[in-house]
Amino acid sequence: MLQRTMASAAAAFAWSGDVLVVTRVAQGLFAALMVPQLLASAQALFTPRERAPMYGLIGGVASLAAVAGPVLGGWLVDADLWGLGWRTVFLINIPVGIVW
Repeated sequence: MLQRTMASAAAAFAWSGDVLVVTRVAQGLFAALMVPQLLASAQALFTPRERAPMYGLIGGVASLAAVAGPVLGGWLVDADLWGLGWRTVFLINIPVGIVW
């Protein structure tokens, strides 16, 4: 999670479009590494009977994030907090990543 948080911070402070693209690719790669770990953990930690509700919970949270993420991102860009514009979309991930 630390790597994804650092990639998000780098995206927030990107000084060019090329740097932003590279940091977004890094975010995607780190996220792609996290999903199999989550599913493997559910497989290892829960009995077959307990897995179905856990997979349902994982799917529900992922679905909620897929809907809430763009809405929150749009609100952050529109709010233009502290005059940072689109950068707030990436800055919001830093405290979340530190707490997580």
